[in-house]
Amino acid sequence: MLAQEDSEREAATSELQTLREKARKLEEEAKKARDLEKKCRMLEETIKARNPNSIPMMLQQVKEADATEKAEVKELKQKVKQLEVELDEKDKDYDRKLRTLR
Repeated sequence: MLAQEDSEREAATSELQTLREKARKLEEEAKKARDLEKKCRMLEETIKARNPNSIPMMLQQVKEADATEKAEVKELKQKVKQLEVELDEKDKDYDRKLRTLR
C-alpha cells in the first residue's frame, strides 16, 4: 500500500519535473518564434511604409508581440500550478495514511 503510494508520488513528481522542463523549452522556442515573426512583420511594414525609420511603427510591432507571448506563458504557468496542487494533495494524503499506520 505504501509502496504503491510512494511510486504514485514519485511518478507525479517526475511528471511535474518533466512538464516544467517542457514548459521552459516551449517558452524558449515560443520566444524565438515570436522574435522571428516580429522581425518579419517589421520588415514588411518597413517596406510598405513611406518613412522606413519610423520609431512609432517599431514600438507598435513590439507591443503586438508581447500580447501573444503573455497568453502562452499564462497557460503554461496555470498547468504547472495545477500539477503542483495535485502533488501537494498526494503528499498530504500520503502523510495522513502514514500517520494512521503508526
